[in-house]
Amino acid sequence: MKKIKLLYIITSLGRGGAEKLLLYYLKNLDKGKYSLYVCCFREKPDDLIPEMSEFAQIINLKVKNKFNPIVIVSIHKLIREISPDIIHTHLFQPRVYATIALIFSKRPVLITQKHSIVNPKKHHIFILFEMISIWMNDKVIAISESVKKSL
Repeated sequence: MKKIKLLYIITSLGRGGAEKLLLYYLKNLDKGKYSLYVCCFREKPDDLIPEMSEFAQIINLKVKNKFNPIVIVSIHKLIREISPDIIHTHLFQPRVYATIALIFSKRPVLITQKHSIVNPKKHHIFILFEMISIWMNDKVIAISESVKKSL
């Protein structure tokens, strides 16, 4: 049976909540059923890369600037190389950049995970980009009832 290629995209692999949740997924998914890839934008001193690399292939884009649109091109190339069946994003930049990259790619299933409520203090353009990208996802996972209500 052909393995399902699952590509996770996340900002970094530091020891935050989204990163720890991703490590939990990697540890518990059936390795006989899935080929796992993790794409991060940058390194952090407390990276979970050693732990995650036991379960998935890690791709670090080594992006210096948080808001670098070149990342879209890098994600597009990565999608073409890996040809994932499912892309699962975590956090704002990966969600928006992956959604834009997929406009120009063969469309796998796109899932995003929302970890916090919509912050009304964010600039309206960020909220707009986030809501459009969430709307373009095939599935959205809200980690709590309050996050679900805010969406």
